[in-house]
Amino acid sequence: MERALKLNKPTSDPPLKPYQFWIIPANGNPRHLADTAEFFNGCSARDLGKKEQRLWKGDIQGNPGLAADFVRVVQALRHDQQNFKRLRYSWRNFYRFIQERTDLPPVHSIHDITRIHGLALKQWLHKRGLGSGGYRPIKAIVDAFSMMECHRPSDLPARDGDAKTEPEEQDLIGLQRLSLILRGEAREQKRMVREGNELADLGRDPRGRTSSWNSIVNQVWLVRELTADFIPTKPEILKARAGNLRDRSVGGPSYRSPGQSPRATRGYVGKLRYFAPAQADTAVYLWLFMLHTGFNLATTLDIDISDEQWFQTSFQDPEHVVISIFKERAGTWVFAPSLVQPEFHPYQLIRFMIKRTEKLRMTLERRLVELQKHDADFPTNTVKAEITYLQRLIKSPWLYHNIGDAGRVEGFQSTDAGLLNTFIRNIIHAEELQTEHPWLARLATTQVRDGMINFAHDRSGSAMIAQYAAQHGSQRSLRYYLARGKQRKRNFKAVNQVISLMISEALNKNVIDFVRIRIMRERGEITLVQEKRLLDFRQRTRVGMGCLEPTNPPRHIAPDHVPDTICKIQRCTGCCHGIIFDDSVEPLSNALADLHFIKRSLPLTSWADTSLADEEASIKATLKQFSPEIVKGHYTDRFNKLISGEAKVFDVYPLY
Repeated sequence: MERALKLNKPTSDPPLKPYQFWIIPANGNPRHLADTAEFFNGCSARDLGKKEQRLWKGDIQGNPGLAADFVRVVQALRHDQQNFKRLRYSWRNFYRFIQERTDLPPVHSIHDITRIHGLALKQWLHKRGLGSGGYRPIKAIVDAFSMMECHRPSDLPARDGDAKTEPEEQDLIGLQRLSLILRGEAREQKRMVREGNELADLGRDPRGRTSSWNSIVNQVWLVRELTADFIPTKPEILKARAGNLRDRSVGGPSYRSPGQSPRATRGYVGKLRYFAPAQADTAVYLWLFMLHTGFNLATTLDIDISDEQWFQTSFQDPEHVVISIFKERAGTWVFAPSLVQPEFHPYQLIRFMIKRTEKLRMTLERRLVELQKHDADFPTNTVKAEITYLQRLIKSPWLYHNIGDAGRVEGFQSTDAGLLNTFIRNIIHAEELQTEHPWLARLATTQVRDGMINFAHDRSGSAMIAQYAAQHGSQRSLRYYLARGKQRKRNFKAVNQVISLMISEALNKNVIDFVRIRIMRERGEITLVQEKRLLDFRQRTRVGMGCLEPTNPPRHIAPDHVPDTICKIQRCTGCCHGIIFDDSVEPLSNALADLHFIKRSLPLTSWADTSLADEEASIKATLKQFSPEIVKGHYTDRFNKLISGEAKVFDVYPLY
């Protein structure tokens, strides 16, 4: 069951169609209705809806004997709905295989499948790009049937080993920049929460006063009042005489999470975001958690907050905790270290989401109690399925309310991987990160773990540390994660450069200075004059950067430069001679504030035609290397001083 069912407490299950049956999964997931009619009667594209037709790979003919054996296996394995769908998909491919390969012995039962079929099947799947991944579930079905009937595995050959491929090298810098962007979105959400409570504190009950409905503070007050114990649905809103909350002309929060439509800021569901997250709001924190822990989506969704066992405090230092998650699929515990205080460490991310989704959880608990009472009088598979679903969902911090269906509470599932991939890629394209970090354009939930393992190996240089970070039983499985070949080539080139530079420095009788080495690697060489200039803080440029050639700027930077004089333009962020230091962040932030102050007094067309627009874009790109918090602090201080007149815009270039 992938989504909460919208039920009116049925007293009986709908009648079963031929070849339908209920499955109670062995792993405790919600029971589900399995339909195997296509294997008995056959199925063609015209029997399907438009969405299913796009994914349909080819018609299948009915085979009652083979279908009956498949049903026996499915009922014995008791897979959950997601895994049952995978088995059904693979079994369709086997039907297509035996239909196409009429030269092989006929198959009317799993008993008829021989080693010859297995060898031919592997070739057939390989030609269609399915390989061992498509063969494994088919062999699992045949093996399970053979164990049930003959108490031994089948005669099908083992699957072929995975082709040896070099894993793609992860862009760790790109992931860090993405994390900074998500932190900015998370801060905006917290600001939205504070804004909602401040507005509600100023409001009063508008019911009974027609004119009071036009005030946003009164509407926000009423939303907070109505959601004190649970999230009301549309009928419950009307019953509470609060139908005017649905009026979209009265605004809500100005902030929209990435990908949200304007509807997320209007009407009842818009103002509800002040007090409970919508889908995109929760997705921001879920991605932050995965990026900081290196957990994949399945592990992240397995976290159980129903008790305090989801974290353990360190015996040595109470400021450190370990996040503990039991992976149901593997039957093992996984752990992630975290500090207690930092705002965006895993511990605080979960703490915030527990509090943020409190009203949503109360809504689910209320619904659960109602269904349990109803099930005691009228037990049905349909209601039991939702009871199990709700029991699991209540334990999750990744809840959200549905903007398209007021009052409906849902939570992220493993089947939402595609949705979350689209969400993060939209952010990457909106911020144009894919330009400098092409790897991010294909980022998926499965790659976060790869990035964490490669980061641990890259920083430590130890396969053992990478193994511990991955929490694998042996180093053998690391071959699927580490881009060792590409790393070796890159590291050899870097080491070779450093050694060559160090030998050159030694031959020139220079002191080995690793700052000099870094600049020489990036720029080719550095003279004594350049080194002295960079060390002298007084010779920094107007934007706080160092310059390797202050008297010889590139022509595209200073087309009217007078030879043998100091560069008067000093737009250093776009210059090949510019060197950025850690303390360059303040003057760069100040320069951006100056540009924005000037921009206020110019028409947009005039601004776009000047080189100031290019400098603005260049400084913005450079400041992405620094923490957004620090940049915002310096920028705000400078801009406020410009507004108040305490400071003036830098509009004259210094004479040296």
